[in-house]
Amino acid sequence: MWGPLLTIISLLGFCVFPLFSVEAKMITLVHYNIKELDSTKLRSTPMSLQLGSVRNILKRWNFDILSVNEMQFDLPGVPSGDYGSRGENMRIFAGLVGKAEFRDVFYPANTGANARKRPDGTYATNPNTPEAQALADQVNFGSFPAQYSTGALFRFPQKRIVEIHDLRWKDFNKNIDLSKFKEPNGTPLPTDMGLFDKNFTDVVLDVDGQELHLILLHTVPSYHFGNMSSPNFQRNADQLRFLEWYLTGETDLAVELPGITPLKKGSSAVAVGDFNVGLNSADPTQVGAQVLSRLAKKWTLWTPAPDYTNDGDGVRLKPTRLLLDFIFLSPNLLKVEGGIYHPDANITFPQSPSDTAPNGMVEVMVKEQGHEKRAFVNADYVECKNGSDHYPVWATFELPNSKKK
Repeated sequence: MWGPLLTIISLLGFCVFPLFSVEAKMITLVHYNIKELDSTKLRSTPMSLQLGSVRNILKRWNFDILSVNEMQFDLPGVPSGDYGSRGENMRIFAGLVGKAEFRDVFYPANTGANARKRPDGTYATNPNTPEAQALADQVNFGSFPAQYSTGALFRFPQKRIVEIHDLRWKDFNKNIDLSKFKEPNGTPLPTDMGLFDKNFTDVVLDVDGQELHLILLHTVPSYHFGNMSSPNFQRNADQLRFLEWYLTGETDLAVELPGITPLKKGSSAVAVGDFNVGLNSADPTQVGAQVLSRLAKKWTLWTPAPDYTNDGDGVRLKPTRLLLDFIFLSPNLLKVEGGIYHPDANITFPQSPSDTAPNGMVEVMVKEQGHEKRAFVNADYVECKNGSDHYPVWATFELPNSKKK
């Protein structure tokens, strides 16, 4: 029952956005994990189906800030010698979605830093193939360097940036026993491995003279992927503990990190990203869920729950639905609107071979009991599935002491 209701709330929210202005410090943020958005997709001509779908979906908001997960940070020679740019992908993306005038922040993730090349000097690009899995970075995952990077677009000037990618895990959690973690083949993982498989970014924005911290984090999945000695569950939890400590100054660990300080009390901030763990999971392996639940009692969680932001690839009759993407607002920010954009599928099946899709529906092939069959599906839902396996999350909030126009 939650999906249809929240979709209606989201659509109503689109109608009220024009009532406010940037001058009134009313801010709309959209977060979107765009699956495997790499250099090839960003440079394809004509525009790929995925990017075209993403562009159409993002037109639904007149956003001030856009958080993006899973974009490749472009590096020369990655994934092959055909590519020579460095750090231009977010600017290319801004132009493609009609936000060329926006500023951006974009740093390379640790993902894939240790990935090995093929004999011809190129990287495998399809992470689902046995070849890519054999060559992948087993510490930070990824088939090629900086594969799953995090960035943002925003209309405001930036004052300063804190970007963290080289913090050692054992320096954050001094009690962690890293010797128990192993690669899928049983090889011990390095005991000096980093806390972040990607990175952590705090961008301080200048919103008409007021500071707003935009904090970006894409955590490691809290899942083992068949490796029962995986560090993922604990690493996800400790990445979220770092977030909790950075936002509130406290967590359930004793933290001493020279050169890194939490936010000052009373700071205006929004923390956003794919945190890759359920919010209220009762599964004892999901340690990160406990951290998220604790944080939700201190900061304003603006991702509707129970709900979902991921239900896998493609159109499925019985998708597995997961709540993974979150927006947290500091206690002094006034929440106004928000939601998750996921149209209902409304799947129906034609009664005869001559039937055509009704208005607002498109024909696709879906699997039912192991067989593919024709189906008519809501066109907006199919567009979302073409865009990513995640759905956009959005929130409109007001900075303290601001006035509505």
